[in-house]
Amino acid sequence: MVLTRMKKRMISRKKFFKKVIGKIFFEELEWHAAERTKEMEKRLQNQKQMVSDISHSLQTPLTVMKGELELLKQDTPLNKKLSVFERSIDEMSAFISDLLTLARLESEARVTKQTPINISDLCEEIVEYLEVIAFSKRIRIIPLLEQDIFVCGIRKKLTECIQNIIGNAITYMKPSGTRTISITLTKEDECAILLIADTGRGIPTNELPCVFERFYRVRESKTKTHGTGLGLPIAKKIIENHGGTISIESVLGKGTTFTITLPLHLKDKKEQSPM
Repeated sequence: MVLTRMKKRMISRKKFFKKVIGKIFFEELEWHAAERTKEMEKRLQNQKQMVSDISHSLQTPLTVMKGELELLKQDTPLNKKLSVFERSIDEMSAFISDLLTLARLESEARVTKQTPINISDLCEEIVEYLEVIAFSKRIRIIPLLEQDIFVCGIRKKLTECIQNIIGNAITYMKPSGTRTISITLTKEDECAILLIADTGRGIPTNELPCVFERFYRVRESKTKTHGTGLGLPIAKKIIENHGGTISIESVLGKGTTFTITLPLHLKDKKEQSPM
């Protein structure tokens, strides 16, 4: 009887110590995980700051070089090598500018300022602006925009994102056949849905998962057009910072469709809610 009681006490103590030790172990594990996360976040922040600092440092000498080049062009206007040099400087400057933009976007938190933006009007303005460029390249832009759809965010950033994607569609349009870009805006399930569909060259299926990665450029386009490989990562980060999503579908030789979703402004959400 005494042995049975002692046995029970021993088992009870074992369970108690096991529970305490287990709790201490998991608490220590959680602490280490939290410290590791802080360390990684700090390293990432330092890396972003370093990219920003380097970009700023490079932009200054490029500006000086561009100024000196302008003087050289005045002295030797027929020197074709200067034009090549100028183009190289412009490309490098554009690359650094995009790198700075992406670094800033990645360091920013999600946009929480409830500034209403009429994205219907915004898209109309972008279409009017880009139609001139598209027309000169024999490309037709077809806007199908539902009126007075409001989202929240920063107008300048959303303009940059949408212009970037439509600009890409113009740049990578196929040389012949149907040459159109359709821009469709609707609202559904408390979201604004923007579709930008072109009849361009398209993207190989195996390359689609990579298009939003930094510096990635579709293989076919590398030798035909100039670009930094940062346009789509910038567009993606802008949309994500606005609480939205962006996705891509494409068929090689037939065209590409980007789908952007953005949360509606509270006014539009209330109007969509059932009575």
